[in-house]
Amino acid sequence: MIWLALAIAGLPAAQQIEVKDEIVVLGTKMKQWKARVQSSRGKVTCITQISSGDPAVDAIGCSAMSTCIERSLPRLLASADKRRSSAERKALNAAVTEEIKTCTSAQHETLLAALAERRFFARHGSK
Repeated sequence: MIWLALAIAGLPAAQQIEVKDEIVVLGTKMKQWKARVQSSRGKVTCITQISSGDPAVDAIGCSAMSTCIERSLPRLLASADKRRSSAERKALNAAVTEEIKTCTSAQHETLLAALAERRFFARHGSK
C-alpha cells in the first residue's frame, strides 16, 4: 500500500480521495466474490462460484488464491498425509490455512490498489 501512497502523492487531495474510494468499492466487491480451487499435479485451478460483478475483481481473487495456494501446496499436501497423527495433521492444516489467508489478503490489497490506480488514470489520463 506504500507504493500506492507514493503513486498518488502528487495528486490533489480530492483525486487521492477518489482513488481511495475506488479501493473501498473494489474491496466490497471482493468480499462478495467466492470461488473454489482444485489442485492436480501441482497446478492450482480457481473457479469463480459467485462473481463480484466485476470481471477484473474476479480475476484478482483467483490470481491471489492460486498464487498463495501454490506457494503453500507442499505444506498443504503434507497436512493431509495419513502417516502423520490426526493432531499433527490438524495443527499443520490450521497453520497452512492461516498462511494462505494472510498471503491472499496481502495479494488482494496490492492487486486491488493497482486496479484502482489503473482505473483512475484511465479516467483522468496520465501515468
